[in-house]
Amino acid sequence: KPARLLKLHQGDRVIVFERADLVLAFNFDAVRSYSDYGIATRPGSYRQILETDAPAFGGFGRLAPGQIHEALPGFDGDQNRYAIKMYLPSRSA
Repeated sequence: KPARLLKLHQGDRVIVFERADLVLAFNFDAVRSYSDYGIATRPGSYRQILETDAPAFGGFGRLAPGQIHEALPGFDGDQNRYAIKMYLPSRSA
């Protein structure tokens, strides 16, 4: 099954895909990090399994390993749309 594009924001330099049960978020901005970045998803819980900002990958470790993100209703004011909100550090996936 091919990946599905969830978000492409050229101004923020962010791209988000969904493939199988995974959501893959990339922030290509060299300077800007984003707090509570909203990403439309299916209902459910999403656990962080890869974080390229970890010191093991030469990053700054700005995220706690294994974070859980709950998809909540009300994305863009629509109670039938769900989204997770997450911190996206600069230059990370």
